[in-house]
Amino acid sequence: MVRSRILRVFIAGNNKGAVNAMSGVQKAGQRLSNDLKRLAGVAGVSSLTLALTKVGGAVAETTLGFEKAMTKIQALVGLTSGEVSSMEDGVKQLAQTTGIDLNELADALFFITSAGIRDTGEALDTLEAASKGAAAGLGSTKDVAFAAVSAMNAYGRENLNAALATDIITTAVREGNLEASEFSSAIAQVIPIA
Repeated sequence: MVRSRILRVFIAGNNKGAVNAMSGVQKAGQRLSNDLKRLAGVAGVSSLTLALTKVGGAVAETTLGFEKAMTKIQALVGLTSGEVSSMEDGVKQLAQTTGIDLNELADALFFITSAGIRDTGEALDTLEAASKGAAAGLGSTKDVAFAAVSAMNAYGRENLNAALATDIITTAVREGNLEASEFSSAIAQVIPIA
């Protein structure tokens, strides 16, 4: 309320229309406040306000984390802005279909691209396979991507694609009676020898 008075005093001498506009903004804010009070009902305004604040903060954090990861791909991996933009769209679509957090997918994509898979289609296919493995309980998307990309690089991407590598990893974890995280860390040591 004090800020709006200061703003009103500042602009009143120069533009009467701006004062009227500010008044309209205040009325709209009051209407929104009244609507929130009605929506809060039994829960109370403070509970609703807190919930809305948390949701807004989570959305902002996810967006910032995603943008940071995609910028890192462009800056550190050396992809063009067009390639990164295509990947952004693919990651967002994958997040919707798998239910995996956007930041987790973007971090895994950074690993995939920095490990040498820079073609947009191949990188997104690898990310999709890793996210399916993560959804199946193999660990985080990045861990699954690490195991799959390590195998693909060791055996040659022309011989082993991400889907097949993830299927093999899934079978090894299931038949080997071990945790996926144990497998992911062990594969880094075993693949160069194999």
